[in-house]
Amino acid sequence: MKTAKSLSTDGLLREYRFADFLCSAHGRFAYVCLGQVGPDNTSIVSVGDWAGGRPDESSSLAPFIAHGKMGELLWHGKSEGLSLTPVPDIGQVGFGWMGGARYDSNIVAVSQWRQEHDRLLALIVLYSFQSDIYLHHVGFRHSTFEDALAVAEARGEYLRLPAEDHQRWYHRVVGEQTPHRAFYIEDQFFPDGPQTPAFHWDLVTRDPEGFLTFVAEAYNMEPKLWEAGENDPVGLVWITAEKDGSTMGVMARSRWWEIEV
Repeated sequence: MKTAKSLSTDGLLREYRFADFLCSAHGRFAYVCLGQVGPDNTSIVSVGDWAGGRPDESSSLAPFIAHGKMGELLWHGKSEGLSLTPVPDIGQVGFGWMGGARYDSNIVAVSQWRQEHDRLLALIVLYSFQSDIYLHHVGFRHSTFEDALAVAEARGEYLRLPAEDHQRWYHRVVGEQTPHRAFYIEDQFFPDGPQTPAFHWDLVTRDPEGFLTFVAEAYNMEPKLWEAGENDPVGLVWITAEKDGSTMGVMARSRWWEIEV
């Protein structure tokens, strides 16, 4: 392990806490592995645990699968640039599922959700190794106005702040996980569609367009970008799972917005 002597779990634990925060804000748990590969491209220091809670039963294969995805990227991932699972031409030793992402020496692997959404969380956390990134809000799109309002009211005190094409309600959550000691939960309803349920993280980072491009390119897509106002995200990436059509996404902005009516 001489080649891995300089490796430390400090940074891995910091990014694990970010993953735990993202999952907690979403209200869903996932198993997340984070690793740093040594200069020999064989040794590795890693941490792994449930993020955002844990299942009631201990029979989940997610820990085994997440560590396996990390192993794929340790063995066959590139030492420079981005590598993803499933790893091409890895044969029967690979799971064949999305959810692992490696950039240079850093690896993040996720298991529990639809594989496309495992990959999304892995990419977000992987990006956080390279650049400061933190949560502004999580958003839930509802199928009816009544559902959106009922959920918003159940969260407690909220701000209703209609947008041009949709209704939205913001609930402020106080915590220590962001520089502004708070984040928001947004409930949405679009009168003219789309009205299928969906979830997104809205994140603050120095280069939001670069971040969204990084995420989108991992799916052979381009991000949807627009001319943003001062308090707006600059774009988004929606990821729909092939198996059940469920949708998760990420938006990004360059500055914090303290939401006020």
